[in-house]
Amino acid sequence: MRSNRCALIAVVLALALAGGQALARRGRPRRLPAASDWSLKIQHRNPTYRQLKSIARPHGVVTESGALAFTTKIKRRWPVRSLQDGQITAADRKALGRAMKSIEGQKLVETYGKLGQGKDARLVRLVVPEKYAQIGVLSDILFPRVTKGERAKRQWAKKPGFTTVFVPDYGRTPRVLVDSAKRVAYVLGSSYFGERKKSALRMWWYEVKESTGAMPLHASAMTVKLRNGDGKLTEHRSVVLGHSGTGKSTLSTSAEGLAPGRGERVIAHQDDAGALVPTRGGKGWRFVGTEHGMFLKTDGVTARSDPGAWEGMTSRKGRTAFENVVVKGKKADFLDTSITKNGRASVDRKQISMSKGQPLNMGKPDSIVMISRHELLPAIARVPAARPEKGAYAYALGESVKTSAAGGTGQTIRETGFSSFVTGPPAKEANRMLSFLKQQGGKRRGTRAYIMNTGSVLTADGPTKVAKTDSLRLLRAMQRNEIKWQLDPTLGLEVPVEVKGMSKADLARITVGRGMAQSELQSRMSQVRQDRISHLKTKVPGLDPSIIDRGAY
Repeated sequence: MRSNRCALIAVVLALALAGGQALARRGRPRRLPAASDWSLKIQHRNPTYRQLKSIARPHGVVTESGALAFTTKIKRRWPVRSLQDGQITAADRKALGRAMKSIEGQKLVETYGKLGQGKDARLVRLVVPEKYAQIGVLSDILFPRVTKGERAKRQWAKKPGFTTVFVPDYGRTPRVLVDSAKRVAYVLGSSYFGERKKSALRMWWYEVKESTGAMPLHASAMTVKLRNGDGKLTEHRSVVLGHSGTGKSTLSTSAEGLAPGRGERVIAHQDDAGALVPTRGGKGWRFVGTEHGMFLKTDGVTARSDPGAWEGMTSRKGRTAFENVVVKGKKADFLDTSITKNGRASVDRKQISMSKGQPLNMGKPDSIVMISRHELLPAIARVPAARPEKGAYAYALGESVKTSAAGGTGQTIRETGFSSFVTGPPAKEANRMLSFLKQQGGKRRGTRAYIMNTGSVLTADGPTKVAKTDSLRLLRAMQRNEIKWQLDPTLGLEVPVEVKGMSKADLARITVGRGMAQSELQSRMSQVRQDRISHLKTKVPGLDPSIIDRGAY
């Protein structure tokens, strides 16, 4: 009898344990399959850049500079569904299974590339159908080929890499599925190269954030060498955050306002993505870059408007590939946007003078500039040193307007960190930025935060465009410490009242509220302020309360 009772207890305990394990399994998101879980036929294993161009040539056009130009059906990034953020559904998994089955018999191209530099480098893998080898061409420029010998020899190349698999011909509506913890992404129904670039960066951001406590940044990075008032050559390091298409690349690849004859110049480390990584146990910081090329917008680029971008795009010596750019008589036409305003060029950094031979990484920045396009924000503003919450507030909002890069036509967009690519709770990123700015506020050479509006400002004449030259002059004056600031009591931000080299008339032209009744301006600002606060409280739960209480504008 006793033995029967013991046996019964054992059965009950076993069932309870099994039930608990089942509940635990249901509570955890089921991982996406790895690329190796499918029966794939790799026809071209890690081809060289020249071989990739040969495979892709039948599907593109050769320009006068020798670059290949391709056109895609989908011409922008698609919203990502992240496993870690609980966005992947049963329907997504079913679609993935069918999509992968559809390419089992196809000839595929597999490439291995390098993200980052030195000890920070990581391996990135790409698998695409042969007829979409252009994705490999554009990818090899940003993430250059890693040979089999390097994979066996380099320590960083021995670590598990980040894999992106494309199935462009599956489905009417694209699906982008990412499992950052498993380091795998699937792009279904699209051949747009931006999906390859951002999937690799998303997975890297997740890893570097989780492993080092880094802050992922959708940003460009530059070092500017300047002569100070005593004629001594000094350096100013800037990181420029912003949504796609708002000016990060333009600001980091322009030599506007510099005197090359006096040794002044710009070093462009990155134009789109990196991370602030802690050093010395969090006491120090450094910027880590990712891409060996630039994925530049071509819309309206000329030798005069964007000399750095033009230099790279038109080079006959290096490696360039175009996506959705009009080609007329073998000549790429950057002024014709009939295909899309989101035409792109993948350009090797070696083809641009200010980035050629320069490191991807940079030391701790002197300034963090956040591009926030809103007509009620100044063309440039400085966050008071005593109010780091203002900088964290701008970062948490991530406010701007949607550009063609994200399929927008000027609608307001708010995404923490000016990015939709970072996995995990957005409040965690904003709180981390607050901690960083607080830490820097007490340092003699601490990082200062700035907000720039590269769009339009509201005046009595309506929205007044902030010209590209205006933004560049203001940025350079800030880096030279040649702006006289004054606190704006409504915003709680410091705004320029004098800018060396800029006339009072030019500064007044792009001043918010010029010619407007103060009561009307205050009313508009109050409405927007409440809308912003409401957004943060509902969409970004978990924010440090001081970010809203002391940071709101």
